[in-house]
Amino acid sequence: LETVYCDKSQVSKENVLTLKKELPECLVVYQSDDLNLWWGRLDDHWQELLREKSGIDERMDRENLQRIADMRKLSITDDLKVKNLEPLTVFLMLEDLSLHNTAVSNIAPITSLPNLKSLAVTSSPINMLDRINLLKQMEHLNIENTSVEDLEPVYELINLKTLNIGGTQVKKLKGLEELTQLESLTINNTRIKNLKPLNSLYKLKELKCFNIDVKASKIEDYKKAHPHVNVIYY
Repeated sequence: LETVYCDKSQVSKENVLTLKKELPECLVVYQSDDLNLWWGRLDDHWQELLREKSGIDERMDRENLQRIADMRKLSITDDLKVKNLEPLTVFLMLEDLSLHNTAVSNIAPITSLPNLKSLAVTSSPINMLDRINLLKQMEHLNIENTSVEDLEPVYELINLKTLNIGGTQVKKLKGLEELTQLESLTINNTRIKNLKPLNSLYKLKELKCFNIDVKASKIEDYKKAHPHVNVIYY
């Protein structure tokens, strides 16, 4: 089965997502009117960007629009014309999103994406993680070199395996003990002063913690107490 056409039917988005999990290569065309409206409202830069990322330079018929909406991975780098993520709200199959050196300041629009497992928003002007707690399926989060101060919304992401908060304004790790699946943590170049919340993270394998406000003796104590963790600091 390669293509299913079900525009203007009783087929729901939930039905489509279920089918796509079973048949990931199957193109399900079911929301053509909505996608036509969506595409028409995009500015020229977003249209050009999505054409480039999808590799589709043909006419935007209903099949190609659905192919763009079905993208599973998207990476945008060094693009200050990208200021908001509203255009990505139709990307229900998106699993991996990477934004580096953009003008994005708010991630709320993408927090309704049901399949997003990996998110990197780095060197961008975000300072809050509004509604990120809704992304329960998230496994990898990177907010390096942003102005984020408060990690509280992250502590509900209980499936998180990797977390990079290097170069942020975060000062405390209290609450991080809730992330029991965490395997890799990066806290470089922060003002963090206490590693105690990490003591209960039994699956942690790697800790990058250079240039933080924790004394070298305290880091050595942590290394001795957790010999299975590869601690990188200087």
